[in-house]
Amino acid sequence: MSAYRMLDFLMQANLVHKLETSNQYLACSHISCDHEHELPQFLICDQCHTVKEIGLGKQLLQKLKDSIENTGFVLSSQQLELHGICEVCRTKQSD
Repeated sequence: MSAYRMLDFLMQANLVHKLETSNQYLACSHISCDHEHELPQFLICDQCHTVKEIGLGKQLLQKLKDSIENTGFVLSSQQLELHGICEVCRTKQSD
């Protein structure tokens, strides 16, 4: 089995996520949780490249989708990858 087929399998099982902007894979941070997961979104630090996975609530996601669809635009992916500077890097900058 090729590595890419294995990654596809893990993605379909929601055990890994693919970051589209950097073409990298990371393990789901909620693998061992028993609760229902929200749609994963990613905060990516542009300095140290750490990635934090957060959940986007269904109500917020629906509002966003409605707003987008009102423009006539159709989403091909609901994944958000937000870039910025993490707290650790911000703290280092202020020292």
